[in-house]
Amino acid sequence: MNKFLFISGAILCALLFMSLTSTPDSIAIEDWESGNTLSGGTGDWAGDWIKTGGGDYLIFGNEIPYEGDNCIRFDYDVELSRTINMTLADIDTPYITFAYKGRKQNATGYVEVWDGEWHRLFSWTNADVVDFTWYTQSIDLSPFDWYRNDFKIKLGYDSSRRTFVYFDAIEIYNVPDPTPTPDPTETPLPTDTPVPTETPLPLNGVVIEAEDFTASYDTTPGNTRGEHMGKYREGDTDIEDCDDGNFNISWTAYGEWLEYIFNGTAGNYDVWLRASNNNTAPSTGNFLLNGNPVTSFSIPPTGDWQYWSFNNITAISINPGDTIRIEFTSNLGGESEFYPDYLFLSDPGNSIMPVKTPPPVPENYVSIVSQHGLLQVIGTQLCDASGNPLQLRGTNGHHIRWLWWAKDHTIQNLAYDFGTMIVRIPTYVEPDYEGCLKNQTYYDIMIQRTKDYVDDAIEAGLYVVIDWHVHTDPAPYVNEAIAFFDEMSQLYGGYPNVLWEICNEPSGATATWENIKLYANQVIPVIRAHDPDNIIIVGTPNWSQDVDAASTSPLTGYTNIMYALHFYAADHTDTYRNKLLTAINNNIPIFCTEWGTSGYDPITTPPDFYQSQLWLDILDANNISWINWSFIHKTEYSSILLPAIVGISGPWSNAELSDSGIWIKEKITLETIPPIGMDLNTLDFEGLPPAGLFYKVTASGKIKNEEGYAVVDAIIHYTWSGAVSGSGSVTTDFYGNFTVTSPKAKNGGTFTFTIDSITKNRYTDDDSLFPEPRTQNFMYP
Repeated sequence: MNKFLFISGAILCALLFMSLTSTPDSIAIEDWESGNTLSGGTGDWAGDWIKTGGGDYLIFGNEIPYEGDNCIRFDYDVELSRTINMTLADIDTPYITFAYKGRKQNATGYVEVWDGEWHRLFSWTNADVVDFTWYTQSIDLSPFDWYRNDFKIKLGYDSSRRTFVYFDAIEIYNVPDPTPTPDPTETPLPTDTPVPTETPLPLNGVVIEAEDFTASYDTTPGNTRGEHMGKYREGDTDIEDCDDGNFNISWTAYGEWLEYIFNGTAGNYDVWLRASNNNTAPSTGNFLLNGNPVTSFSIPPTGDWQYWSFNNITAISINPGDTIRIEFTSNLGGESEFYPDYLFLSDPGNSIMPVKTPPPVPENYVSIVSQHGLLQVIGTQLCDASGNPLQLRGTNGHHIRWLWWAKDHTIQNLAYDFGTMIVRIPTYVEPDYEGCLKNQTYYDIMIQRTKDYVDDAIEAGLYVVIDWHVHTDPAPYVNEAIAFFDEMSQLYGGYPNVLWEICNEPSGATATWENIKLYANQVIPVIRAHDPDNIIIVGTPNWSQDVDAASTSPLTGYTNIMYALHFYAADHTDTYRNKLLTAINNNIPIFCTEWGTSGYDPITTPPDFYQSQLWLDILDANNISWINWSFIHKTEYSSILLPAIVGISGPWSNAELSDSGIWIKEKITLETIPPIGMDLNTLDFEGLPPAGLFYKVTASGKIKNEEGYAVVDAIIHYTWSGAVSGSGSVTTDFYGNFTVTSPKAKNGGTFTFTIDSITKNRYTDDDSLFPEPRTQNFMYP
């Protein structure tokens, strides 16, 4: 009777084997470490998995394997081998059979045997597998020298991509089995699976944010996957920004878990979990209390990672100090289990969704819309209801798939705290931009979010631009645009708050001004059927930079039409300002609906406030309204908030604003914000010098303000003196972290490191954060 050996693991591979007589005997997975050496390191047991010191492989149990109790999973650039002492004299025609599976896009693997040298028996590449479907392979071993006592077998995975493959069902036998066929692939659910309606969240209870775990296990090193991972807390467990203004756990995988200490009041609770699931099948987990299994649960598909459902997990009796654990137990193809946002332990029987109270309206607050009413275009000027010229200054949102202002009433605080007069809601369009036309699920959720934003803006008395945020030729999407603006104009056409932007940034060879006009002549009448008065803004060619092209042949037959201007100051300078001046001289009304202080790549190009001011000088002189990009806390130089900020609901201290944020707030409110007072962490140079007369040492720290927030993009001005030779260096990153490397320091000497000043990059030259130099002396024996 054939015996199988089952294995599973993470980065490298290793195989097991059997001491064989006439019929093979299997070696159980848990016995691998008994007197055997694995090239990937030794493992430690923890439940159903083994992880080596190097994080090389994992043993997976239960529902993962092809056959039996366990299988092994390997990550990239890993291999494990097993030395087998076996006598195969009774096996005339030995064969080996194994099962394998991996991702089609980046699964590569191999099996080798040793009979004095390594022989590759089998290998496969991307094209040979379908995503995570088990395959089997049988190979004749008779050509190899079976009478050596150090016969070895090795499994390997040699892709450079950060992913993994599985091996299972190792068997040696005398005659080959019939060629096995793959297990049938499960039929996927329809692509546009309806998003489950979020079950109402109970009214009273205890919220446990997923990111506030007290212990966790993550199968991949480094908290670096998302835009802001590692900024909330350090460690391997992946944390990303969440649309509710906090964080959620992301990139979860089979075998990982999260643990929490309950600090609420003893009692009976219903347990709810807010989670997302981008798979086409449910994702499963276990819920444990004090290490004891309570229940398993399932998270249904939600359509995307930031689309959520509330799930009633269980009812439990719990006391302060009890430990809650959530385990990820399904295998849906890699790091794609459900993403938890938070646990909610509610009083039994409550089922009313709590309503977050909007921020209080400040005393003496008078909204911009109540002051100026319905806008109109007179000549080239944007004017209020009384015919007085009006320059609006405001802020853009970001992609509403990720940004959810309405959840925490961010828009109201933009009015009350930040001085914003107008907000722009970018409803992204193209599928390649993860826009609303990707599928019906995206459309339904993003359209609802657009409505939520507009409702908040109306409540706060702000003007609001409803923006069809297309980045290409808008013509292919004209029918969808007509449907969008037909629905929105019926809802909001009667409000004086609303402006319509019918195409964000037309681009490409076919997005000429004449073709944009053809598109506009189809969309504008749809809006005017429900809204005869509100301002309509039309995008211009070349990412809405060529306003001069529109000025040579403006639209006719309509009233209250304006033309969009976009620029990013660090890259778009005199040439683009000349286009604006041409359009002004040609007498068309212009609205700058998007501009940034950085370059058009806001991740790599810092703000240029000099060029930004040159732009604003022209806009101010010609009474042109503008909306800055963007009010978010991404790692982008144009972001108004610092990346480290937890949540964006506001109100916001100056210490939470980026350099761009401080500068933009001054321009919106027309008030000067004083420089932030700064403090510097103590520098500690550690470590013994190496042998020799000279050596180098390093130190690190973080530049913080008095409230403890990191100062982004700072420059340290410094000098060295004393027993040093050459020059040292100081490097800083966007988050205020810095590293100091000394010059060559003489063994037995004293050297001095002096910080002369710290300035914020590209800010005013006199914005010195230290009025007096700070000096630190170091001496080594």
